[in-house]
Amino acid sequence: MIQHAHRRYSVPKIVLVSHLDARLHTGELRFADDLSEAEAIKDELANFQRHVSAAGRATFEARSNTHDDIVLSVGLALWWALEKRTINRGSVAGVVGLY
Repeated sequence: MIQHAHRRYSVPKIVLVSHLDARLHTGELRFADDLSEAEAIKDELANFQRHVSAAGRATFEARSNTHDDIVLSVGLALWWALEKRTINRGSVAGVVGLY
């Protein structure tokens, strides 16, 4: 649930992944080749998997023995930048987590 009044946010992974997918697809989000973590983000994006269970629930995770922390961090930063544009209500008290 995203709550603006208390400025505390819990962001569904599907929202983060959707923003990432859309911005990467349109070319609005790109990573500089000389970025120190450019290869790490490329590897994590390549190993990031999306699944839909038989019950219709979407799950997102890295393949076994790999990480997805940079992917989710970039997704959260992108979400915040986009959210900040739309609500423009000053500083946030904190982001409580992902679910």
